[in-house]
Amino acid sequence: MMDPFDACADIKIYNYKTREIHSEKALVLIHEDTGKILAVGNDCERFALGNEMLRLVAPIALGRVVDYNAAEALFKWLHHKYILNKKYRLFKGNKKGTICHHEPCSRVDAKYYSDLIFSLGYKSVILISTEVVGAKPEDMTLDDTLTLEDALWEIGARDNKVECAFEVTKEDPYRYAKCACGRFLSNCKRWGVDPKEISKEF
Repeated sequence: MMDPFDACADIKIYNYKTREIHSEKALVLIHEDTGKILAVGNDCERFALGNEMLRLVAPIALGRVVDYNAAEALFKWLHHKYILNKKYRLFKGNKKGTICHHEPCSRVDAKYYSDLIFSLGYKSVILISTEVVGAKPEDMTLDDTLTLEDALWEIGARDNKVECAFEVTKEDPYRYAKCACGRFLSNCKRWGVDPKEISKEF
């Protein structure tokens, strides 16, 4: 079983109005009986996980959306905390949101990410990725001449209708590698394959 802390993504939230960047763990803590969300983001780390009535969910694991409902709750919470909850803000329906993810993904995965931004009330979504299999022309890929952070700020500078950006990343890639390796070993055991034999081919 994957450790949620190893598998979960780190979400960076770019507020183009204030020029601030915030960071939260992609974690949601749920009460098993009621289904009530007890904590979201970094706050989940404060809870003892020995209670069997509490379920810690990593809705975005290894860069993929694996629990859409929990991911939607997470993004709405992040949006309210860092974008909506500002006294200067007057929300308008023609605003745009940006989602950026680092891991290669399919068009289906990319749609999940776009839908998360649409769920926040935005009428248009800019998708930025290092690699989207079968990407559409209107989607954006990263410019090698810019750092990722610079590219995200550039989006806001070019279009004042873009209000914010969400970057799905992993601050400690070793934990992703550890999680992926654990999944690989588990699969090998289930398939009756010796992982040492596989490693000889690489």
